[in-house]
Amino acid sequence: MSHKHMILKVIFKSSVFSKEQKMDLLELTLGTDQSDLSENCRATCMTGLPDAEVKARVWEEITDPNNSDSRYLRGAKMAGFYSFD
Repeated sequence: MSHKHMILKVIFKSSVFSKEQKMDLLELTLGTDQSDLSENCRATCMTGLPDAEVKARVWEEITDPNNSDSRYLRGAKMAGFYSFD
């Protein structure tokens, strides 16, 4: 994991930045990068948003026994649930 991924994850969990700012930064930082690291970072960032609807949707995905996510992607989503803000 790179520093840019770690910084993105911290920013997405913060309530200091707006969702628009977070999404702009995500696009600017990761752009069209579809590597496994970037896809996992996106999943953690999106789950990290302080939004109850997002958390509920992702929780359903994680607990769905028919979900086809890899264990790495599932782990990335689970990592986004904790918020220190």
